[in-house]
Amino acid sequence: MNNNEILHKVDNNKEILINKMYVGRYLNDNIGHEVINLIKSDNGQNYIYVNPYGSMDKKHNNKIDTILLVRNSNIKDTFEILAQAYDLEQVNFSQRKNKDREKQLEYIYENSIKYNDKYVNKIFYENEKNEEAIYISFRANKVKRPKKPIYISFLPTTQKDICDKDSKYILIYLNSCKQQNNTNKTNIVNIAKQSLKMYIGNKEIKYNNKIVDQSKVFEKLKYIIENSDYWKKENSTKKVKEIIQEYENGTDINHFNIIDIIDKNYDEVIFSNMFKYIFSANPKAFCSFANTVLKNNFKNNKLNLSEQFNIEREKGHTDLLITDKTNKNIIVIENKIKSGINGKDLFLEVKKVKGQLYEYYRYANGEIFEYYKNKFFYIFVPDYSYISETDLYPKNTYKIIKYSQIYDFFYKYRKSFENVLYFKEFLYALQKHISNTDNILEQTTHKRFIESIKSKN
Repeated sequence: MNNNEILHKVDNNKEILINKMYVGRYLNDNIGHEVINLIKSDNGQNYIYVNPYGSMDKKHNNKIDTILLVRNSNIKDTFEILAQAYDLEQVNFSQRKNKDREKQLEYIYENSIKYNDKYVNKIFYENEKNEEAIYISFRANKVKRPKKPIYISFLPTTQKDICDKDSKYILIYLNSCKQQNNTNKTNIVNIAKQSLKMYIGNKEIKYNNKIVDQSKVFEKLKYIIENSDYWKKENSTKKVKEIIQEYENGTDINHFNIIDIIDKNYDEVIFSNMFKYIFSANPKAFCSFANTVLKNNFKNNKLNLSEQFNIEREKGHTDLLITDKTNKNIIVIENKIKSGINGKDLFLEVKKVKGQLYEYYRYANGEIFEYYKNKFFYIFVPDYSYISETDLYPKNTYKIIKYSQIYDFFYKYRKSFENVLYFKEFLYALQKHISNTDNILEQTTHKRFIESIKSKN
């Protein structure tokens, strides 16, 4: 790497802080304080709240070079980097004592730290134990988002990093190194399951009665942080006014809808019912969806669905069964959000599989459907789903259709559904599942943040 490619130089004598956002039971009923991390305050500054409690062990005071703001991904011990914050000023040295909280409030009022003309401490007024809260840990002069998704994995592995320019994402294996011969010393860095922050230095530390050499992990993180090819040039945080505009126009993913109200964002029955309703509401549009997105089966038989199709729920226990007498088509759709493949165990030569999809396959190939010569089988899943084609049986039968494919089609042709009741709610509900990460907690946190700002309290 030459000097022209360095975004900013990481100080080898300081630490990199990995801070997990949008996790924990606290977010079930409260606004996560970390919501401010990627939002610009009214005074044009970016402030960072370090999870949990806004505080750090005092031995790390003034030693943080860069903060990597991360969230969980769908892969074990692997996290997506949402942004890096650097050029930092630590503004909280608190251990959550009353005198430290008073200093924090003084800092907030002296620097007029507001979001849409509301002081930051007032936004969280309904939070549990708000009277004890710390709101700000750092002021960051620079907050940069990645150009494309960046994942860091703590899984010990011999796999190579994915970091070429043509890949859709970057995946760096931090523990791609072997255990030292000395059993009391290791290069493997583990991130604790319950810990929301982790300090990585260019040094050895003692952890669980072992000496952990963090230097190789530090170098890998340093490479990611410094590489300007990975990061947007501009500070990409927005002020609340811009976010509220997107929110009210319905162009933002955090738009409030009926599925939020009834708390059914993961309910497969609700989504299957919505699919039936929307698919039936505009037969011409659904035929276009079927013929261009579902498209074909593993035998490369092209799907040519007529508008005289019939769609049923729970027929033979299938989520959606679509029959088309005109063109002799039958379509089986299984919809999965959080659950995996169910059913009785089937013991194959290679491995054991669940028989749920096989039962639907047998049903669609039974005598009662002998008239239908063209058979098509699909499974709808969110983009963050762990289900892969190797989980599906019979082999080379079910095609995986991601929610983003469904969303993209219906968003593109949304004008055809202008008169269909609840169509916008359908799109908003789908939109929450089109990321590679299940980030509904993040969306809920942002929604509550905006609602609190808009309230008169």
